[in-house]
Amino acid sequence: VDDRPNAVLARLSRPNLPNRKILRARNLKPESIRSPKQQLAQTVAFRRSGSTQKSAAKRHQTTPQAKRIAKRKNEILKNIQSDFDVKLNPSAVPNRPRFEIRAFSDVKELDPLIVAAAKKHGVDPDLVRSVVYLETAGGWYDGFIAPFEANDTIRPMNIHAEEWKGLGYSREDLKDPRNNIDAGVRILKAIQDRVRNPTIEKIGSVYNYLGATVVNDYGKSIAKFYREKPWRK
Repeated sequence: VDDRPNAVLARLSRPNLPNRKILRARNLKPESIRSPKQQLAQTVAFRRSGSTQKSAAKRHQTTPQAKRIAKRKNEILKNIQSDFDVKLNPSAVPNRPRFEIRAFSDVKELDPLIVAAAKKHGVDPDLVRSVVYLETAGGWYDGFIAPFEANDTIRPMNIHAEEWKGLGYSREDLKDPRNNIDAGVRILKAIQDRVRNPTIEKIGSVYNYLGATVVNDYGKSIAKFYREKPWRK
């Protein structure tokens, strides 16, 4: 009697596991090989984890901080008058940038553009210089990754191209220092007009983090550079 069909059915009904000799040659144990059922369970778990991550991201968008950022951004882009309450913070320290290389500062080279944009939008040029100094003397490493389009923000004013596309500038546009500085100064002006009792450190804090409710280290650092004016040295 030919029992080959039965043998074929028996093989099909078993998990598709490698031969034990092959496993021994590869120093693997049979239990380390997942059956199709186990593989299916792992795939389902992986997809569920992806859904969980998406749900977490969606929940993040509804946090008070995320809502505040979205509201402030909308008010800036649509020129809606509002009030940004930012409190003083004695704990904040001027520790930015972490690695400062003064020779990489673009302030002197870009000063004519800084002065023109500051005058056009009614912003103190030294505030603009302070931001450009921090972002170029401290963000020098960005020059190494920029050619590979690996950076979300673009110097000299470290504008997040995607977040601020509503200003009318594309990523390519922001690579032009004239456009970049104009966009940055427009944001500074909008923040300056909305922050309650505006100071350099408050404006700098919100420029760094749109949801800021207290002065942060970045804002303190901007105020420090505003006082010391290192680009003159």
